[in-house]
Amino acid sequence: MTDDASRARAAAVQAARATLLDSTALTGPRQPEASLGPRKKGYGAEFVGYDARRDAGLAIAAFLAEEPQLPAALVRTLGRTRRDVTIASLQKADDALREHANADGVSDAGQDAAAHLADDLLFAQAALGNAKAAAYCASICLRLFHASLANGNHAAAWLALRNGIRYSTDATVDLQESEYVSDQQASLLAPYDGLALKLGETAAIVAAAHRQIGVEEDLLRGGAGGAGGSARAWVDEQADDLAALAQLDWPLGDGGWRDRAARPAPTLVVLAKGALDHLPGSETSGSSRSTRGSTPRAEFNALAGEALPLVHGVDVVAVGKLLDARFPWFRDLTALLLRDLANGGVARLRNTLAVSPPGSGKTSYLQAFCQAAGIPCVLYNAAGVADAAFGGTSRQWSTGRASVPLQTIQRLRVANPVIIIDEIEKAGTRSENGRLTDSLIALLEPAGSRAFHEVYLETNADLSGTQFLATANGTGGVPGPLLDRFRVVHVGLPRAEDLPVAAANLVSEIRDERGLDSGWLPDLDGDELHLLGRVWKGGSLRPLRRAVTTLLDGRETLARRH
Repeated sequence: MTDDASRARAAAVQAARATLLDSTALTGPRQPEASLGPRKKGYGAEFVGYDARRDAGLAIAAFLAEEPQLPAALVRTLGRTRRDVTIASLQKADDALREHANADGVSDAGQDAAAHLADDLLFAQAALGNAKAAAYCASICLRLFHASLANGNHAAAWLALRNGIRYSTDATVDLQESEYVSDQQASLLAPYDGLALKLGETAAIVAAAHRQIGVEEDLLRGGAGGAGGSARAWVDEQADDLAALAQLDWPLGDGGWRDRAARPAPTLVVLAKGALDHLPGSETSGSSRSTRGSTPRAEFNALAGEALPLVHGVDVVAVGKLLDARFPWFRDLTALLLRDLANGGVARLRNTLAVSPPGSGKTSYLQAFCQAAGIPCVLYNAAGVADAAFGGTSRQWSTGRASVPLQTIQRLRVANPVIIIDEIEKAGTRSENGRLTDSLIALLEPAGSRAFHEVYLETNADLSGTQFLATANGTGGVPGPLLDRFRVVHVGLPRAEDLPVAAANLVSEIRDERGLDSGWLPDLDGDELHLLGRVWKGGSLRPLRRAVTTLLDGRETLARRH
Protein backbone atom coordinates (compact mmCIF):
# COMPACT_ATOMS: atom_id res chain seq x y z
CA MET A 1 0.00 0.00 0.00
CA THR A 2 1.43 3.38 -1.02
CA ASP A 3 2.00 6.21 1.44
CA ASP A 4 -0.84 8.21 -0.14
CA ALA A 5 -3.20 5.26 0.17
CA SER A 6 -2.16 4.75 3.80
CA ARG A 7 -2.82 8.39 4.62
CA ALA A 8 -6.18 8.28 2.86
CA ARG A 9 -7.16 5.16 4.79
CA ALA A 10 -6.11 6.71 8.10
CA ALA A 11 -8.15 9.84 7.33
CA ALA A 12 -11.18 7.72 6.44
CA VAL A 13 -10.87 5.78 9.69
CA GLN A 14 -10.70 8.97 11.75
CA ALA A 15 -13.69 10.44 9.91
CA ALA A 16 -15.71 7.28 10.50
CA ARG A 17 -14.66 7.20 14.15
CA ALA A 18 -15.81 10.78 14.65
CA THR A 19 -19.19 10.02 13.09
CA LEU A 20 -19.70 6.87 15.14
CA LEU A 21 -18.93 8.74 18.34
CA ASP A 22 -21.36 11.52 17.40
CA SER A 23 -23.79 10.53 14.67
CA THR A 24 -26.19 13.45 15.15
CA ALA A 25 -25.27 14.89 11.74
CA LEU A 26 -26.99 11.83 10.27
CA THR A 27 -29.55 10.93 12.92
CA GLY A 28 -30.49 14.33 14.30
CA PRO A 29 -30.53 15.23 18.01
CA ARG A 30 -30.58 12.48 20.61
CA GLN A 31 -33.70 13.98 22.19
CA PRO A 32 -35.69 15.37 19.26
CA GLU A 33 -38.65 17.68 19.74
CA ALA A 34 -40.13 16.96 16.30
CA SER A 35 -40.35 13.82 14.19
CA LEU A 36 -37.13 13.52 12.20
CA GLY A 37 -38.42 11.75 9.10
CA PRO A 38 -37.64 8.43 7.41
CA ARG A 39 -34.14 9.27 6.21
CA LYS A 40 -32.77 10.06 9.66
CA LYS A 41 -34.72 7.14 11.13
CA GLY A 42 -33.07 4.93 8.55
CA TYR A 43 -29.76 5.82 10.17
CA GLY A 44 -31.15 5.23 13.69
CA ALA A 45 -32.80 8.50 14.75
CA GLU A 46 -34.74 8.60 18.00
CA PHE A 47 -38.50 9.00 18.28
CA VAL A 48 -39.78 12.11 20.06
CA GLY A 49 -39.77 11.24 23.75
CA TYR A 50 -38.48 7.78 22.72
CA ASP A 51 -42.15 7.01 21.99
CA ALA A 52 -43.26 5.86 18.52
CA ARG A 53 -46.90 6.81 19.14
CA ARG A 54 -46.07 10.34 20.20
CA ASP A 55 -43.65 10.72 17.30
CA ALA A 56 -46.26 9.60 14.78
CA GLY A 57 -48.86 11.99 16.19
CA LEU A 58 -46.48 14.94 15.89
CA ALA A 59 -45.48 13.97 12.34
CA ILE A 60 -49.14 13.89 11.29
CA ALA A 61 -49.83 17.22 13.01
CA ALA A 62 -46.93 18.85 11.17
CA PHE A 63 -48.14 17.48 7.82
CA LEU A 64 -51.69 18.74 8.38
CA ALA A 65 -50.37 22.18 9.35
CA GLU A 66 -48.04 22.51 6.36
CA GLU A 67 -50.13 21.02 3.54
CA PRO A 68 -53.06 23.19 2.40
CA GLN A 69 -56.22 22.02 0.62
CA LEU A 70 -55.99 18.35 1.51
CA PRO A 71 -58.98 16.12 0.69
CA ALA A 72 -61.47 15.98 3.55
CA ALA A 73 -61.31 12.18 3.68
CA LEU A 74 -57.53 12.26 4.10
CA VAL A 75 -57.78 14.88 6.84
CA ARG A 76 -60.36 12.77 8.71
CA THR A 77 -58.25 9.62 8.43
CA LEU A 78 -55.10 11.37 9.63
CA GLY A 79 -57.01 13.06 12.44
CA ARG A 80 -58.31 9.73 13.73
CA THR A 81 -54.83 8.23 13.52
CA ARG A 82 -53.33 11.16 15.38
CA ARG A 83 -55.85 10.78 18.22
CA ASP A 84 -55.40 7.00 18.49
CA VAL A 85 -52.07 5.77 17.14
CA THR A 86 -52.34 2.02 16.58
CA ILE A 87 -51.06 -0.35 13.93
CA ALA A 88 -54.54 -0.47 12.38
CA SER A 89 -54.95 3.31 12.28
CA LEU A 90 -51.42 3.78 10.93
CA GLN A 91 -52.13 1.29 8.14
CA LYS A 92 -55.25 3.26 7.16
CA ALA A 93 -53.21 6.45 7.19
CA ASP A 94 -50.57 4.79 5.02
CA ASP A 95 -53.16 3.71 2.45
CA ALA A 96 -54.74 7.18 2.36
CA LEU A 97 -51.38 8.97 2.06
CA ARG A 98 -50.12 6.76 -0.77
CA GLU A 99 -53.41 7.15 -2.61
CA HIS A 100 -53.03 10.93 -2.30
CA ALA A 101 -49.40 10.74 -3.46
CA ASN A 102 -50.50 9.00 -6.66
CA ALA A 103 -53.62 11.07 -7.30
CA ASP A 104 -53.99 13.27 -10.37
CA GLY A 105 -53.97 16.99 -9.77
CA VAL A 106 -51.71 16.86 -6.72
CA SER A 107 -48.54 18.92 -7.07
CA ASP A 108 -45.16 17.23 -7.09
CA ALA A 109 -44.38 18.81 -3.73
CA GLY A 110 -47.68 17.56 -2.32
CA GLN A 111 -47.06 14.05 -3.61
CA ASP A 112 -43.56 14.04 -2.13
CA ALA A 113 -44.82 15.26 1.25
CA ALA A 114 -47.51 12.55 1.42
CA ALA A 115 -45.07 9.79 0.44
CA HIS A 116 -42.53 11.15 2.94
CA LEU A 117 -45.05 10.97 5.80
CA ALA A 118 -46.19 7.49 4.75
CA ASP A 119 -42.58 6.26 4.90
CA ASP A 120 -42.09 8.02 8.23
CA LEU A 121 -45.13 6.28 9.76
CA LEU A 122 -43.74 2.89 8.72
CA PHE A 123 -41.15 3.23 11.49
CA ALA A 124 -43.91 3.75 14.06
CA GLN A 125 -45.75 0.67 12.75
CA ALA A 126 -42.57 -1.37 13.00
CA ALA A 127 -41.94 -0.19 16.56
CA LEU A 128 -45.46 -1.24 17.56
CA GLY A 129 -44.82 -4.76 16.23
CA ASN A 130 -45.90 -4.84 12.57
CA ALA A 131 -43.52 -7.27 10.83
CA LYS A 132 -44.47 -6.12 7.31
CA ALA A 133 -43.71 -2.51 8.20
CA ALA A 134 -40.36 -3.62 9.68
CA ALA A 135 -39.52 -5.24 6.34
CA TYR A 136 -40.27 -1.95 4.54
CA CYS A 137 -38.09 -0.11 7.07
CA ALA A 138 -35.28 -2.57 6.41
CA SER A 139 -35.51 -1.78 2.69
CA ILE A 140 -35.33 1.97 3.41
CA CYS A 141 -32.22 1.38 5.52
CA LEU A 142 -30.59 -0.77 2.84
CA ARG A 143 -31.23 1.88 0.17
CA LEU A 144 -29.46 4.38 2.42
CA PHE A 145 -26.66 1.87 2.92
CA HIS A 146 -26.18 1.49 -0.83
CA ALA A 147 -26.21 5.25 -1.42
CA SER A 148 -23.77 5.92 1.44
CA LEU A 149 -21.47 3.18 0.21
CA ALA A 150 -21.46 4.63 -3.30
CA ASN A 151 -20.62 8.07 -1.89
CA GLY A 152 -17.75 6.71 0.20
CA ASN A 153 -19.42 7.64 3.50
CA HIS A 154 -18.31 4.59 5.48
CA ALA A 155 -19.83 5.47 8.85
CA ALA A 156 -23.19 6.37 7.30
CA ALA A 157 -23.15 3.08 5.39
CA TRP A 158 -22.53 1.17 8.61
CA LEU A 159 -25.26 2.99 10.55
CA ALA A 160 -27.80 2.29 7.80
CA LEU A 161 -26.74 -1.35 7.46
CA ARG A 162 -26.85 -1.90 11.21
CA ASN A 163 -30.38 -0.50 11.32
CA GLY A 164 -31.39 -2.57 8.32
CA ILE A 165 -30.18 -5.75 10.01
CA ARG A 166 -32.13 -4.80 13.12
CA TYR A 167 -35.36 -4.20 11.17
CA SER A 168 -34.92 -7.39 9.15
CA THR A 169 -34.80 -9.25 12.47
CA ASP A 170 -37.99 -7.48 13.57
CA ALA A 171 -39.64 -8.51 10.30
CA THR A 172 -39.66 -12.19 11.23
CA VAL A 173 -42.73 -12.10 13.48
CA ASP A 174 -45.69 -9.87 14.30
CA LEU A 175 -45.85 -8.85 17.96
CA GLN A 176 -48.80 -7.93 20.10
CA GLU A 177 -49.22 -4.18 20.07
CA SER A 178 -49.91 -4.17 23.82
CA GLU A 179 -46.31 -5.30 24.37
CA TYR A 180 -44.86 -2.04 23.03
CA VAL A 181 -42.61 -0.25 25.50
CA SER A 182 -41.00 3.05 24.56
CA ASP A 183 -37.22 2.78 24.44
CA GLN A 184 -34.21 4.56 23.00
CA GLN A 185 -33.22 3.46 19.51
CA ALA A 186 -29.60 3.65 20.66
CA SER A 187 -30.15 0.91 23.22
CA LEU A 188 -32.04 -1.25 20.71
CA LEU A 189 -29.23 -0.90 18.16
CA ALA A 190 -26.31 -1.34 20.57
CA PRO A 191 -26.37 -5.18 20.46
CA TYR A 192 -25.62 -5.04 16.72
CA ASP A 193 -22.42 -3.02 17.12
CA GLY A 194 -20.49 -6.24 17.66
CA LEU A 195 -21.12 -7.16 14.02
CA ALA A 196 -19.05 -4.28 12.63
CA LEU A 197 -15.63 -5.88 12.57
CA LYS A 198 -17.02 -9.26 11.61
CA LEU A 199 -18.79 -7.73 8.63
CA GLY A 200 -15.70 -5.73 7.72
CA GLU A 201 -13.52 -8.81 7.69
CA THR A 202 -16.14 -10.75 5.76
CA ALA A 203 -16.31 -7.98 3.14
CA ALA A 204 -12.51 -7.91 2.81
CA ILE A 205 -12.32 -11.68 2.41
CA VAL A 206 -15.13 -11.82 -0.16
CA ALA A 207 -13.53 -8.93 -2.07
CA ALA A 208 -10.23 -10.79 -1.98
CA ALA A 209 -11.91 -13.91 -3.31
CA HIS A 210 -13.52 -11.98 -6.19
CA ARG A 211 -10.23 -10.38 -7.10
CA GLN A 212 -8.47 -13.74 -6.95
CA ILE A 213 -11.03 -15.13 -9.38
CA GLY A 214 -10.25 -12.18 -11.66
CA VAL A 215 -6.51 -12.90 -11.44
CA GLU A 216 -7.11 -16.55 -12.28
CA GLU A 217 -9.20 -15.60 -15.31
CA ASP A 218 -6.46 -13.19 -16.46
CA LEU A 219 -3.90 -15.97 -16.11
CA LEU A 220 -6.03 -18.28 -18.22
CA ARG A 221 -6.44 -15.61 -20.89
CA GLY A 222 -2.91 -14.22 -20.81
CA GLY A 223 -0.81 -17.21 -19.85
CA ALA A 224 2.14 -17.18 -17.47
CA GLY A 225 3.35 -13.85 -18.81
CA GLY A 226 -0.05 -12.13 -18.50
CA ALA A 227 -1.64 -10.48 -15.53
CA GLY A 228 -0.42 -13.23 -13.24
CA GLY A 229 2.76 -11.31 -12.60
CA SER A 230 0.85 -9.04 -10.22
CA ALA A 231 -0.90 -11.85 -8.33
CA ARG A 232 1.62 -12.03 -5.49
CA ALA A 233 1.55 -8.27 -5.00
CA TRP A 234 -2.24 -8.35 -4.97
CA VAL A 235 -2.29 -11.10 -2.29
CA ASP A 236 0.09 -9.01 -0.18
CA GLU A 237 -2.25 -6.03 -0.56
CA GLN A 238 -5.16 -8.10 0.78
CA ALA A 239 -3.05 -9.11 3.76
CA ASP A 240 -2.44 -5.40 4.39
CA ASP A 241 -6.20 -4.77 4.23
CA LEU A 242 -6.94 -7.45 6.80
CA ALA A 243 -4.15 -6.19 9.06
CA ALA A 244 -5.61 -2.69 8.82
CA LEU A 245 -9.02 -4.01 9.83
CA ALA A 246 -7.45 -5.51 12.92
CA GLN A 247 -6.12 -2.07 13.92
CA LEU A 248 -9.41 -0.17 13.64
CA ASP A 249 -10.45 1.52 16.88
CA TRP A 250 -14.18 0.82 16.65
CA PRO A 251 -16.19 1.82 19.74
CA LEU A 252 -17.84 -1.59 20.01
CA GLY A 253 -19.83 -2.63 23.04
CA ASP A 254 -18.73 -6.25 23.27
CA GLY A 255 -15.62 -6.12 21.12
CA GLY A 256 -14.92 -7.23 17.57
CA TRP A 257 -15.15 -10.64 15.95
CA ARG A 258 -11.86 -11.26 14.13
CA ASP A 259 -11.45 -14.87 15.16
CA ARG A 260 -13.80 -16.32 17.74
CA ALA A 261 -11.47 -19.25 18.42
CA ALA A 262 -8.44 -17.01 18.95
CA ARG A 263 -10.17 -14.33 20.99
CA PRO A 264 -10.22 -14.65 24.76
CA ALA A 265 -13.68 -15.32 26.12
CA PRO A 266 -15.44 -12.15 27.37
CA THR A 267 -15.20 -11.58 31.10
CA LEU A 268 -16.25 -9.09 33.76
CA VAL A 269 -14.60 -8.22 37.08
CA VAL A 270 -17.48 -7.92 39.54
CA LEU A 271 -15.43 -7.01 42.63
CA ALA A 272 -12.28 -5.00 42.02
CA LYS A 273 -8.98 -6.32 43.32
CA GLY A 274 -8.46 -4.99 46.82
CA ALA A 275 -12.13 -4.04 47.18
CA LEU A 276 -12.40 -6.05 50.41
CA ASP A 277 -9.10 -5.04 51.99
CA HIS A 278 -10.86 -2.63 54.35
CA LEU A 279 -12.81 -5.46 55.99
CA PRO A 280 -11.52 -7.01 59.22
CA GLY A 281 -9.68 -10.31 59.25
CA SER A 282 -7.41 -12.06 56.79
CA GLU A 283 -8.16 -13.37 53.33
CA THR A 284 -8.17 -16.95 54.57
CA SER A 285 -9.97 -16.84 57.88
CA GLY A 286 -11.88 -13.66 57.20
CA SER A 287 -11.69 -12.71 60.87
CA SER A 288 -9.13 -12.09 63.57
CA ARG A 289 -11.49 -13.72 66.06
CA SER A 290 -11.16 -17.46 66.33
CA THR A 291 -14.76 -17.83 67.42
CA ARG A 292 -16.07 -16.83 64.04
CA GLY A 293 -15.87 -19.30 61.19
CA SER A 294 -16.56 -16.99 58.28
CA THR A 295 -16.81 -13.28 57.59
CA PRO A 296 -17.71 -11.23 54.53
CA ARG A 297 -14.05 -10.96 53.55
CA ALA A 298 -13.49 -14.69 53.62
CA GLU A 299 -16.83 -15.36 51.96
CA PHE A 300 -16.23 -13.17 48.92
CA ASN A 301 -12.45 -12.82 48.73
CA ALA A 302 -12.24 -15.28 45.84
CA LEU A 303 -14.27 -12.88 43.68
CA ALA A 304 -12.02 -9.86 44.31
CA GLY A 305 -10.13 -9.15 41.10
CA GLU A 306 -11.37 -12.30 39.38
CA ALA A 307 -12.43 -11.95 35.74
CA LEU A 308 -15.61 -14.01 35.63
CA PRO A 309 -16.83 -15.45 32.32
CA LEU A 310 -19.77 -13.93 30.48
CA VAL A 311 -22.13 -16.28 28.65
CA HIS A 312 -21.93 -15.43 24.95
CA GLY A 313 -22.53 -16.76 21.46
CA VAL A 314 -26.02 -18.21 22.04
CA ASP A 315 -27.31 -20.29 19.10
CA VAL A 316 -30.62 -18.50 18.69
CA VAL A 317 -31.82 -20.78 15.89
CA ALA A 318 -31.40 -23.93 17.98
CA VAL A 319 -32.93 -22.29 21.05
CA GLY A 320 -35.90 -21.06 19.02
CA LYS A 321 -36.63 -24.50 17.59
CA LEU A 322 -36.43 -26.14 21.00
CA LEU A 323 -38.64 -23.59 22.76
CA ASP A 324 -41.22 -23.43 19.96
CA ALA A 325 -41.55 -27.21 20.16
CA ARG A 326 -41.96 -27.25 23.95
CA PHE A 327 -43.94 -24.03 24.44
CA PRO A 328 -45.74 -23.18 21.19
CA TRP A 329 -48.15 -20.83 22.97
CA PHE A 330 -45.16 -18.65 23.94
CA ARG A 331 -43.83 -18.39 20.37
CA ASP A 332 -44.02 -14.57 20.25
CA LEU A 333 -42.24 -14.23 23.60
CA THR A 334 -39.52 -16.61 22.40
CA ALA A 335 -38.98 -14.49 19.28
CA LEU A 336 -38.81 -11.34 21.37
CA LEU A 337 -36.22 -12.72 23.80
CA LEU A 338 -34.12 -14.21 21.01
CA ARG A 339 -33.91 -10.82 19.33
CA ASP A 340 -31.97 -9.64 22.36
CA LEU A 341 -29.42 -12.40 21.75
CA ALA A 342 -29.37 -12.26 17.95
CA ASN A 343 -26.03 -10.45 17.63
CA GLY A 344 -24.12 -13.50 18.87
CA GLY A 345 -22.15 -11.48 21.41
CA VAL A 346 -22.42 -11.41 25.19
CA ALA A 347 -25.85 -12.64 26.30
CA ARG A 348 -27.83 -9.60 27.37
CA LEU A 349 -31.60 -9.93 27.73
CA ARG A 350 -33.64 -6.80 28.24
CA ASN A 351 -35.48 -6.61 31.55
CA THR A 352 -38.68 -8.42 30.65
CA LEU A 353 -41.89 -8.97 32.61
CA ALA A 354 -44.14 -11.79 31.34
CA VAL A 355 -47.76 -11.17 32.32
CA SER A 356 -50.55 -13.73 32.00
CA PRO A 357 -53.37 -15.28 34.03
CA PRO A 358 -52.26 -17.98 36.50
CA GLY A 359 -51.42 -21.37 35.07
CA SER A 360 -49.87 -20.41 31.73
CA GLY A 361 -46.55 -22.04 32.60
CA LYS A 362 -44.61 -18.79 32.29
CA THR A 363 -42.25 -19.54 35.18
CA SER A 364 -41.35 -22.98 33.80
CA TYR A 365 -40.99 -21.40 30.37
CA LEU A 366 -38.48 -18.77 31.51
CA GLN A 367 -36.43 -21.43 33.28
CA ALA A 368 -36.51 -23.59 30.16
CA PHE A 369 -35.49 -20.62 28.01
CA CYS A 370 -32.43 -19.93 30.14
CA GLN A 371 -31.48 -23.61 30.18
CA ALA A 372 -31.80 -23.87 26.40
CA ALA A 373 -29.74 -20.69 25.92
CA GLY A 374 -27.06 -21.95 28.29
CA ILE A 375 -27.48 -19.00 30.67
CA PRO A 376 -27.42 -20.03 34.36
CA CYS A 377 -30.47 -18.77 36.22
CA VAL A 378 -32.04 -18.74 39.67
CA LEU A 379 -35.69 -18.39 40.64
CA TYR A 380 -36.55 -15.80 43.29
CA ASN A 381 -40.10 -15.95 44.63
CA ALA A 382 -41.27 -12.41 45.38
CA ALA A 383 -44.57 -13.44 46.96
CA GLY A 384 -44.62 -12.25 50.56
CA VAL A 385 -41.17 -10.63 50.50
CA ALA A 386 -41.58 -7.67 52.84
CA ASP A 387 -38.11 -6.11 53.04
CA ALA A 388 -35.18 -4.96 50.92
CA ALA A 389 -32.97 -7.98 51.65
CA PHE A 390 -32.79 -8.64 47.89
CA GLY A 391 -30.31 -5.77 47.72
CA GLY A 392 -28.29 -7.05 50.70
CA THR A 393 -28.23 -6.31 54.42
CA SER A 394 -25.57 -4.83 56.67
CA ARG A 395 -22.95 -7.10 58.24
CA GLN A 396 -23.67 -5.52 61.61
CA TRP A 397 -26.65 -7.89 61.81
CA SER A 398 -26.24 -11.59 62.47
CA THR A 399 -28.39 -12.24 59.40
CA GLY A 400 -26.34 -9.89 57.20
CA ARG A 401 -25.79 -11.03 53.63
CA ALA A 402 -24.84 -9.76 50.20
CA SER A 403 -27.38 -8.90 47.52
CA VAL A 404 -29.11 -11.74 45.73
CA PRO A 405 -27.35 -10.91 42.41
CA LEU A 406 -23.91 -11.03 44.04
CA GLN A 407 -24.74 -14.26 45.87
CA THR A 408 -25.92 -15.72 42.58
CA ILE A 409 -22.76 -14.68 40.76
CA GLN A 410 -20.61 -16.13 43.53
CA ARG A 411 -22.45 -19.45 43.46
CA LEU A 412 -22.69 -19.83 39.67
CA ARG A 413 -19.28 -18.29 38.86
CA VAL A 414 -20.65 -16.44 35.85
CA ALA A 415 -20.99 -12.66 35.57
CA ASN A 416 -24.26 -12.49 33.61
CA PRO A 417 -26.71 -14.92 35.20
CA VAL A 418 -30.46 -14.50 34.88
CA ILE A 419 -32.56 -13.88 37.99
CA ILE A 420 -36.21 -14.80 37.46
CA ILE A 421 -38.41 -12.90 39.89
CA ASP A 422 -41.61 -14.89 40.22
CA GLU A 423 -44.95 -13.23 41.02
CA ILE A 424 -43.40 -9.80 41.31
CA GLU A 425 -46.80 -8.19 41.85
CA LYS A 426 -47.12 -10.02 45.20
CA ALA A 427 -44.07 -8.43 46.80
CA GLY A 428 -44.80 -6.56 50.03
CA THR A 429 -45.40 -2.82 49.89
CA ARG A 430 -44.75 -1.81 53.52
CA SER A 431 -41.58 0.25 53.85
CA GLU A 432 -40.49 -0.19 57.49
CA ASN A 433 -37.65 -2.52 56.47
CA GLY A 434 -37.38 -1.41 52.88
CA ARG A 435 -39.04 -3.02 49.89
CA LEU A 436 -37.99 -5.48 47.22
CA THR A 437 -39.10 -3.03 44.56
CA ASP A 438 -36.72 -0.34 45.88
CA SER A 439 -33.73 -2.66 45.53
CA LEU A 440 -34.85 -3.76 42.09
CA ILE A 441 -35.23 -0.25 40.74
CA ALA A 442 -31.59 0.50 41.54
CA LEU A 443 -30.41 -2.76 39.97
CA LEU A 444 -32.48 -2.31 36.82
CA GLU A 445 -30.77 1.00 36.04
CA PRO A 446 -27.50 0.59 34.07
CA ALA A 447 -25.68 3.22 36.13
CA GLY A 448 -26.95 1.78 39.40
CA SER A 449 -26.04 -1.81 38.60
CA ARG A 450 -22.58 -0.90 37.31
CA ALA A 451 -21.60 0.48 40.71
CA PHE A 452 -24.08 -1.12 43.10
CA HIS A 453 -23.22 -0.47 46.72
CA GLU A 454 -23.07 -3.76 48.62
CA VAL A 455 -23.88 -2.77 52.19
CA TYR A 456 -22.75 -6.20 53.40
CA LEU A 457 -19.26 -5.67 51.97
CA GLU A 458 -19.21 -1.87 52.23
CA THR A 459 -17.97 -1.56 48.67
CA ASN A 460 -19.28 -1.24 45.13
CA ALA A 461 -19.83 -4.24 42.87
CA ASP A 462 -20.31 -4.29 39.10
CA LEU A 463 -23.58 -6.18 38.68
CA SER A 464 -24.26 -4.80 35.21
CA GLY A 465 -24.08 -8.26 33.66
CA THR A 466 -26.99 -9.56 35.73
CA GLN A 467 -30.15 -10.09 33.67
CA PHE A 468 -33.66 -9.84 35.08
CA LEU A 469 -36.78 -11.65 33.93
CA ALA A 470 -40.00 -11.55 35.92
CA THR A 471 -43.51 -12.98 35.96
CA ALA A 472 -46.82 -11.56 37.14
CA ASN A 473 -50.46 -12.53 36.95
CA GLY A 474 -51.28 -8.86 36.36
CA THR A 475 -49.61 -5.46 36.52
CA GLY A 476 -51.98 -3.92 39.05
CA GLY A 477 -49.73 -4.60 42.03
CA VAL A 478 -46.48 -3.53 40.36
CA PRO A 479 -45.38 0.05 41.23
CA GLY A 480 -45.22 2.37 38.23
CA PRO A 481 -41.49 3.20 38.54
CA LEU A 482 -40.68 -0.52 38.53
CA LEU A 483 -43.04 -1.24 35.65
CA ASP A 484 -41.36 1.49 33.60
CA ARG A 485 -38.06 -0.37 33.83
CA PHE A 486 -39.42 -3.59 32.36
CA ARG A 487 -40.46 -4.53 28.87
CA VAL A 488 -43.96 -5.79 29.65
CA VAL A 489 -45.11 -8.72 27.50
CA HIS A 490 -48.66 -10.04 27.81
CA VAL A 491 -48.75 -13.74 26.99
CA GLY A 492 -51.69 -16.07 26.56
CA LEU A 493 -52.72 -19.40 28.01
CA PRO A 494 -52.15 -22.74 26.28
CA ARG A 495 -54.72 -23.64 23.65
CA ALA A 496 -56.58 -26.90 23.14
CA GLU A 497 -54.27 -27.79 20.24
CA ASP A 498 -51.30 -27.49 22.60
CA LEU A 499 -52.50 -30.46 24.68
CA PRO A 500 -49.96 -33.05 23.41
CA VAL A 501 -47.03 -30.72 24.07
CA ALA A 502 -48.33 -29.38 27.39
CA ALA A 503 -49.12 -32.88 28.67
CA ALA A 504 -45.67 -34.14 27.64
CA ASN A 505 -44.06 -31.26 29.55
CA LEU A 506 -46.07 -32.14 32.65
CA VAL A 507 -45.18 -35.83 32.43
CA SER A 508 -41.51 -34.84 32.21
CA GLU A 509 -41.86 -32.63 35.31
CA ILE A 510 -43.59 -35.41 37.24
CA ARG A 511 -40.84 -37.85 36.24
CA ASP A 512 -38.23 -35.50 37.67
CA GLU A 513 -40.22 -35.01 40.88
CA ARG A 514 -40.58 -38.77 41.39
CA GLY A 515 -37.01 -39.62 40.39
CA LEU A 516 -38.13 -41.86 37.53
CA ASP A 517 -37.07 -42.22 33.92
CA SER A 518 -39.14 -42.83 30.79
CA GLY A 519 -38.79 -46.58 31.25
CA TRP A 520 -40.70 -46.42 34.52
CA LEU A 521 -42.98 -43.56 33.54
CA PRO A 522 -43.61 -43.64 29.76
CA ASP A 523 -45.13 -40.82 27.74
CA LEU A 524 -48.89 -40.64 27.35
CA ASP A 525 -50.37 -42.68 24.52
CA GLY A 526 -53.09 -41.64 22.12
CA ASP A 527 -55.95 -43.01 24.20
CA GLU A 528 -54.72 -41.19 27.30
CA LEU A 529 -54.41 -37.92 25.40
CA HIS A 530 -57.95 -38.42 24.10
CA LEU A 531 -59.21 -38.79 27.68
CA LEU A 532 -57.38 -35.63 28.73
CA GLY A 533 -58.84 -33.78 25.76
CA ARG A 534 -62.32 -34.50 27.05
CA VAL A 535 -61.67 -32.72 30.36
CA TRP A 536 -59.22 -29.97 29.30
CA LYS A 537 -60.09 -27.56 26.50
CA GLY A 538 -57.18 -25.18 26.93
CA GLY A 539 -56.46 -22.53 29.55
CA SER A 540 -54.65 -22.93 32.85
CA LEU A 541 -52.21 -25.82 33.10
CA ARG A 542 -53.10 -26.45 36.74
CA PRO A 543 -56.26 -28.50 36.09
CA LEU A 544 -54.41 -30.29 33.31
CA ARG A 545 -51.63 -31.21 35.73
CA ARG A 546 -54.18 -32.61 38.17
CA ALA A 547 -55.71 -34.67 35.37
CA VAL A 548 -52.30 -35.94 34.21
CA THR A 549 -51.33 -36.84 37.78
CA THR A 550 -54.60 -38.74 38.25
CA LEU A 551 -54.03 -40.56 34.97
CA LEU A 552 -50.47 -41.56 35.89
CA ASP A 553 -51.52 -42.65 39.39
CA GLY A 554 -54.24 -44.74 37.77
CA ARG A 555 -51.56 -46.50 35.73
CA GLU A 556 -49.73 -47.49 38.92
CA THR A 557 -52.92 -48.71 40.60
CA LEU A 558 -53.81 -50.78 37.55
CA ALA A 559 -50.27 -52.19 37.36
CA ARG A 560 -50.37 -53.30 41.02
CA ARG A 561 -53.64 -55.13 40.44
CA HIS A 562 -52.02 -57.13 37.70
